[in-house]
Amino acid sequence: MTSYERFGEFYDAVMGDRRAAAEQVVELIRAAKPDAKNVLELGCGTGSILKCLQDAYEVSGLDISGKMLSVARKKVPRSKLFRKDMVDFRIDGRFDVIFCVFDSLNHVRRFSDWKKVFARCTDICCQVAASSLTSTHSGSSNASSPGHPGCIGSEGTC
Repeated sequence: MTSYERFGEFYDAVMGDRRAAAEQVVELIRAAKPDAKNVLELGCGTGSILKCLQDAYEVSGLDISGKMLSVARKKVPRSKLFRKDMVDFRIDGRFDVIFCVFDSLNHVRRFSDWKKVFARCTDICCQVAASSLTSTHSGSSNASSPGHPGCIGSEGTC
């Protein structure tokens, strides 16, 4: 059992309101891909960001924790949710935007696995590969895949 299987029960109470972060994600999406229709969040957890985006986009999310996804299913019932590891996920379809927020990407511990994440995102994404906004960097963006055009960060496209 991963720690998130237990943490999922009270994750939202501990982490607080995510609307401000969701608004920042929307701003980044609008700047990078204004005509985006569908988005995929890697490491979507309990679906707090997806919930805030669901009125503007067709939202999908993936997470490795079944408990976190069970909370997300209640919070964002119209979303497509997948229990997958972001390193080697396979799902049908293409997305206009793929993003990963907070510290989710920090769970990928090997650089070779980071490359796999970004390569997979590039395969199934029309333009924007990924953006990671981490809480440990005061809300700054860590777009982290030089050489993969279409990544978004707070500075625009990389």
